[in-house]
This record gives sequence, structure tokens and C-alpha cells, in this order.
Amino acid sequence: MKIYNLSELKSEQIVTYLKQLRADVQTTGLELKKIISKIEKNLLINTEYSFALVVENEIGGIIFILESVNAAYISLLYISAKFRNRGFGRSLMERALDGLRRADIKEVYLEVLADNQYAIKLYQSMGFEIVRQLCQFRNETNSFYRRDSYRRYENGDPLIFAMLRKNFGVNKLFSETNPLYINFLLEAKIAEFHIFYLDNKICGYIIARRGSNSLDIIDYGIISGSNDELFIMISHILLKETVVVIKNVVEDDEILNDLKKNGFFLDIKQYCMKLIL
Repeated sequence: MKIYNLSELKSEQIVTYLKQLRADVQTTGLELKKIISKIEKNLLINTEYSFALVVENEIGGIIFILESVNAAYISLLYISAKFRNRGFGRSLMERALDGLRRADIKEVYLEVLADNQYAIKLYQSMGFEIVRQLCQFRNETNSFYRRDSYRRYENGDPLIFAMLRKNFGVNKLFSETNPLYINFLLEAKIAEFHIFYLDNKICGYIIARRGSNSLDIIDYGIISGSNDELFIMISHILLKETVVVIKNVVEDDEILNDLKKNGFFLDIKQYCMKLIL
């Protein structure tokens, strides 16, 4: 068994492996279909801290990491079924964490399904702690629809996203999606950034990703403080999608009751975990 930086492997090897694991991954930080497309076009993101585990010339596992100046986000850690229970996941994680320590990264985040006790125990044994529980809600009827004629929206520049989110400040509603992940989605043009206006003033924003028949709300911000504002904004950007998914809602968020009243149901529970290096 050897561990290689992704830049050391042929893009064809990585693409083949990612295509094989797509059907087996329930939820990932990365949109694999579009990641595969970018690898094929040699447009893959910085691979400095992303690695693959190779056993007898076959890729057996992979880890993707996004990083900023002081923090990193583990978007995907996957070990093929036939190579599990051999400590390979821990080996991949340790290799990546060693690189992050040398780069003086201070914090590492990841998300894991709440019922994946094996992975949770692995991460906890490496020093990760659960910092919050996140919920994913789903609506398959568009029962929330309430578009109006008072609000308008435009496509936002990804470069202003961080500033806009920060300016929302306290007492504003926004999801708990990891900013590193959002920035990656915007830079890779995997997600759309919509800014909403009311009376020529910004009233909110949505980061969304479109599937074949679904609209995934990755992140949102509401300045007015009204939960109804979110449903109005979603209605404005909805095209022909019949399924709407809202990701990364904190378990005790005040919006939970409004989601349920508007036909959303709990789909997935995840834990956000954090490691201080």
C-alpha cells in the first residue's frame, strides 16, 4: 500500500475511480459528476493536500481537502469496500493532517452522516469533536411556492460572497455551510450565487446547485429576519425542478417549524466535526 498526492497520478486513473464510487457515496462535500469533468479537462482544484491510496496498482481510497489560510475542510474521504477494515482510512487521514500541520493550518472540519458510527468513532479517535448537528430537509411538492413581484434578483460575483456573508453580521439568518466549501463551489462554477433586492436594498442571497430535477440550497442569508423570505427567494429562482433540498440547517434553528409547515421533511442528519491541530 502506498499513498500518493493526486498530482502524482494520471488523471485517467482518478476519473475512473471517481466514476466507480459515485453510485456508492450517499452524500459528499463535492459534486462528483462535475469534479470528474474538471479533472478530465485538467481543471482540478489545488491538490496539495489531497491524496489517493494505491494497493497493487489499484486506487483503493481517496481524500479531497479544501484549505484556506488557517482552516481546512475535508470534502471527501472514501475507501473502496474491499479495502475497508484495514486501517487505510486512518492512514489517508493521517497523511493529509501531517501536511496541514506543516502548513500551519489551525483547524480542520468535516461532515459525517449521523448514523455512520464507524466513521464517527474513527474521527473521534483522531481528535475530532462534534460541534453541531446539521439537518437536510426535502420538499417534493413545491408546496412552499410564493413568488412575488416586489423582489428582484441578479447573479452575484463570487468574489463578493465572503464580504456579503460577513456583513450580514449577528441576528441574521444563514445556514451553517462551511465557507471553504461554498467558495470552492463558486470558483468551480458548480453552484449559482443569487443576490436578492427589495426596494433596491439587499434583502438576502442564495447559493444553489441544480440537478436534473432538483434544486439544492447550499447556503442562504436573510437580512429581514423573516423565515418567509427564504421561501420567496427559492420560488424566484425555481425553474422546472420539482424537488427542493435545503442543506445544513442547525438542529435547533428557528426555521425548522416553518420548513415543516411548508411541506419540507427531514431527509438526512449529519454531524459537523472539528479538529484543532
